[in-house]
Amino acid sequence: MELSFCKVITTALTFESFMVNKLTLFSKECRKMVFSNMPKVKTNRVKYPEGWELVEPTLRELQAKMREAENDPHDGKRKCEALWPIFKIAHQQSRYVFDLYHRRKEISAELFEFCLDQGYADRNLIAKWKKASFYSLFFHELM
Repeated sequence: MELSFCKVITTALTFESFMVNKLTLFSKECRKMVFSNMPKVKTNRVKYPEGWELVEPTLRELQAKMREAENDPHDGKRKCEALWPIFKIAHQQSRYVFDLYHRRKEISAELFEFCLDQGYADRNLIAKWKKASFYSLFFHELM
């Protein structure tokens, strides 16, 4: 009897909003069933680490360039020719974050990890740049 009553309450909660204090009258099992079916609330609040103000304008500018490159018409171009500007900007953005942390040491490790986690830089590309052999091979070919 109680399970069917819980199902009725669950369906009612999906269509109408009930106050949480009204649910205290029902059994624990019923409340668990009701709240397990309700969607989780998502928030877009991101806590920016210290030093973000220094990096943000450049990253926003690069993102605007990226949007522009993605929306560019590619009529008459081959697929690789259309994608090249996007790869170039992504590379530039990753290089900017890499240089700030590894070369110039202007940003903290926390801000660097934040940029990687939020997708401002490519973690795999930076891993290649961190390897010492990458530079020795690259510069050896140029000589």
